Amino acid sequence: GIFFLQLLSGRMATCSDPLITHRKDCTDSDGVPRSWDKYPVSFDWIMEAFLSMFILASQDNWPTHMLAGMDSTGPLTGRRHNNSPELVVFYIAAVMLAGYLVVNIFVGVFVDCYQTAALEVDPKKDHSKVNLSQLPEIFDDPEGGSIRGRIFAVVDHKAFDMGVLAMILLNILCMAMESHKQAQW
Repeated sequence: GIFFLQLLSGRMATCSDPLITHRKDCTDSDGVPRSWDKYPVSFDWIMEAFLSMFILASQDNWPTHMLAGMDSTGPLTGRRHNNSPELVVFYIAAVMLAGYLVVNIFVGVFVDCYQTAALEVDPKKDHSKVNLSQLPEIFDDPEGGSIRGRIFAVVDHKAFDMGVLAMILLNILCMAMESHKQAQW
């Protein structure tokens, strides 16, 4: 957030009249109401920067926000199409790193809640380490000749895990390629 604050502070505003590109010309002097408006997801002060980073981390319409950042110019000039294309690198890095951080925090909260609940159920027992040999065997491996056994053999194979991983990565790549005015096909 602080990096984007230094990089984009005050640069994501524009005149309500798209024909006006400079802040000093964005006045009501000729009877046409105009205002100098900032983009909703901006980095003008630290709390807005943290909120904007949370929006990027949640991946909520992040390509639109990235395109608005790419159009940023300076504090006194309005947006210009693809003025700063190098910001793509920073936005993608922010989405990936912040998203990874949010997922880790989310998982950490679940693990902490689980351990707290386990301690409330049995406070005398140490729930931090589980001895696998003491766990009861719940499932039997299916027989190799049955349909269930063949399905189990496919799902239990390492190639199946790699295929699922490849599909997840392909899905992430496809979601990252969403564009603002995407073709209908």
